[in-house]
Amino acid sequence: MKKITAIGVILLCCVFARPGLADAGELLRKTNLVAIQNMLTQRLAKAACFIGTFTETEQHRDVLVQSREMFDTNLMILKEGHGAYGISPANDTVVLDQLQRLAPVWGRLKFASDLLAQTPQHPGLDVNMIEDFNLPTLKLIEELGDYYRSQITDEAEAAEMVRLTGKLATLSQRAAKEFCMTSYGISANINRNALARSILEFDQILEDLMVGNEAFNIIAPPEAEFVQALNELKREWRAPKRVMMAIANSMRAKTSDFIVISRTNEAIMNQSRKIADLYLNYYKKVLAEKAIERQFSQGS
Repeated sequence: MKKITAIGVILLCCVFARPGLADAGELLRKTNLVAIQNMLTQRLAKAACFIGTFTETEQHRDVLVQSREMFDTNLMILKEGHGAYGISPANDTVVLDQLQRLAPVWGRLKFASDLLAQTPQHPGLDVNMIEDFNLPTLKLIEELGDYYRSQITDEAEAAEMVRLTGKLATLSQRAAKEFCMTSYGISANINRNALARSILEFDQILEDLMVGNEAFNIIAPPEAEFVQALNELKREWRAPKRVMMAIANSMRAKTSDFIVISRTNEAIMNQSRKIADLYLNYYKKVLAEKAIERQFSQGS
C-alpha cells in the first residue's frame, strides 16, 4: 500500500508571515488558509467515497483522518490566530458570525468522518452523511474567503491570484469525489453534471494561468519556475482527466478507473498546492518591495 506523505497544507499558510507587512499580507494569508480549507472538505469527501467503493481502503482512511485533523487545526488558527503564521485572532464580527455558522455544519461532517474512520470496512450511512454535509461546509468556508478578499482594496490582483491558484487543488479533489459518487450511484446524474463542470473549470483556470487573462486579473507566469510547474500539472492531469471525462459522458467506471484516479489524485493536489505556494511567495516579494518603496518615499 502506498504510504500517504505529509502534504504540508497547514504550513503553506505561513509562506509570507513576516512582522511589519501591510494588512493586505495577513488578509492574503487568511485567503490562502481558507483555500486550503475548501480543498480539505472535498479531499475528505473524496476519501470517504473511495472507502465506500473499497478502493485502497487503508490509504483513503489515512487521507480522511488527515484531512479532518488539518481542517480542525486550520479552523482554530482562523479563530484564535497563530503568531508564527502572522495571523491574528478573529475580532471582526462578520468573521466570528461566519465561524459560528460553520461550527455545527462542520461538526456533522466531522462526526460522520470519525465514524467512517473507525469502521472503514463497513461503509454505509456515514458515506451518505459526508455527501450531504461536505458541500454546505464548503459553501460556508468559501463565503468566509469572499469576505476576506472584499477587505483587500489595494491588492485586487494578488487576492484573485491567491483565490484562483488555491481553487485548482479544490477542483482536483472535487472532480475525483464527483467521479466516485457518480460511479458509486450517489446522486449519479447530479454528480455526473458536476464532474463535467469541475473538469471544465480546472482546464480553464490552468489555461488562464499558463497564458494570463487580463480581463480577470490573471497574470501570465512571472518566472520560468511557474511555467515548469504549470506544465507539470498539465501533464499529471492528462490521464485522470481522460478517465473522468468518460464517466462524465455516461460511460460505466471499471475497477481500473478507480485505481487510476486513486493513484494520481494526491499528486495532482500536491502539484496544485505547489503552484499556489509559488504565487504566494511571489506576492510576498511584491508586498515587501511596495513596503520598501513607501518607506523610501516617506523618508524623502
